[in-house]
Amino acid sequence: MKYLHVSDLHLGLKTDGRDRLEEQRAIMAELVTICQTQAVDVVLLAGDIFQNSVPSAEAEDLFVTTIERLAGKQERVVCVIAGNHDDPERLRAILPLAMKHNIFICTNLEEVFQVTPQTGRVQVTDAGKGYITIKKDDDVAVIGFLPYVSDTRMHALPVQGLPYDEKVVAYAQMVGAHFKKDAFSCLLAHLYARNARTFGENANEQDNRIGELLSVDVQDLPRADYIALGHIHTYQCVHRRSHAYYSGSCIEMQYNDSKKGVVLFEGTAKTGVKNVQFLPLQSVYPLKTLVVRSYEEAVQILQNEPAQTLIELTFVQDKPLSSSMIKELKNTFQQIVTIRLELLRLQRENSEEISYRKQMTSEELFQAFYTKIRGVEPKPELVEMFAALMEGTDEAN
Repeated sequence: MKYLHVSDLHLGLKTDGRDRLEEQRAIMAELVTICQTQAVDVVLLAGDIFQNSVPSAEAEDLFVTTIERLAGKQERVVCVIAGNHDDPERLRAILPLAMKHNIFICTNLEEVFQVTPQTGRVQVTDAGKGYITIKKDDDVAVIGFLPYVSDTRMHALPVQGLPYDEKVVAYAQMVGAHFKKDAFSCLLAHLYARNARTFGENANEQDNRIGELLSVDVQDLPRADYIALGHIHTYQCVHRRSHAYYSGSCIEMQYNDSKKGVVLFEGTAKTGVKNVQFLPLQSVYPLKTLVVRSYEEAVQILQNEPAQTLIELTFVQDKPLSSSMIKELKNTFQQIVTIRLELLRLQRENSEEISYRKQMTSEELFQAFYTKIRGVEPKPELVEMFAALMEGTDEAN
């Protein structure tokens, strides 16, 4: 069977107040086209369907329309889990109707699926708590569902007293108990995978440690042929032996973001995972930052920017732009989302201050800091105490 791994739609997203719904409609249409042209059998949608827990009516309508088109007339099975941005109950509301169209939505750890009458080429032959079994000709697959859950939502599990990651693993093992040796197995999960690259190729080490308290080691998850992950917006393989992949978000959410797309792969019980491909989405609008030093330079550069690029424009100059200039720029170039100003004078002052501080002793830095915070100079005995503490630190090192 052929699988399409998609994640983090964030329908209803706005960037600096700019509505992105028109772009998202084009992206959703592209997903449908990919399924049709690539003859996809199973769609794995790994959470964060919406940007907000209470999405707009337009965003909800786009989601329902999209999954209906993805499923077709039972042409393929669509598997959906809730992410941390989604309201579980709101997302689950359409489940009874969705299952009749081979669409299975899992929003909590107690979800029990049911088999409905099947007529399509890809059929669901078995279903239960947190899993479904799919059959196409002689090919069988089991999909396990692991939606995002906060620590407080795990009270129903018999794993109280354990750390968060061990609770997640315990539930995953319950789901994984339905995996079979003679069937292709896939775990669909929305979580932080330990050691995953959080904010893209240019992220620093501190960025990549964000969320580690709620992270899970994918090697502790039940053995599956493929682990379809959502939650982190950068495409990556976090564990090659487990075939654990993040497909990344379907829309750029920060300026100068990484390329967005989906993952297409094939899988059978005999061969395991084959032909894993990252397919870039052509409908995504790039988010870009431009730094200019004059109005004239801004006009010259913006004339060459594609109409669909969304731009954060930063001016670095000695004086602010006039309101008429700002208005004219925004009216002329619809790509501009926001305009920022960095005064050269402040840059020079900051540079001079940093250079000056580098020449100060620890005691002088302490005195300057104390005076700035308290409004009065520190008493001599307090400065001596600080100096003694610093001396003790130096000796310890």
